[in-house]
Amino acid sequence: DVHFESYFYSSVHFGLAEQETALRDPNRLNYRELDLLKPEEVQRSLYAAYSPRAIRAWLRKEVLESTAQGAQSRREKLVDWFRANVPFGFQDHSPRSHRMESWVFDQCHDEAYRLTDC
Repeated sequence: DVHFESYFYSSVHFGLAEQETALRDPNRLNYRELDLLKPEEVQRSLYAAYSPRAIRAWLRKEVLESTAQGAQSRREKLVDWFRANVPFGFQDHSPRSHRMESWVFDQCHDEAYRLTDC
């Protein structure tokens, strides 16, 4: 049901694009009135299941260490994502290209060129 989906996304507060759309659906309020979902319980459960440690473990298993078809392409996309998401303030005195390369290859990789938990 579209309206329940809107209610769900507007309740969990993960900063998803779906959440913004859901907040504009007036019919989601009907579900709140029915008290069918406890948003704080769902959010607590999701935060526990998708902790940074769990996400890193999944990425390591399914992307970084995978030999499945297409895994290399996903690894390259992940490195590109790291390159595009250098933390604010990281070597902000350096040129942008140097900051990106330094972040990806000095901070996100160890001496054996394995991705770290940066």
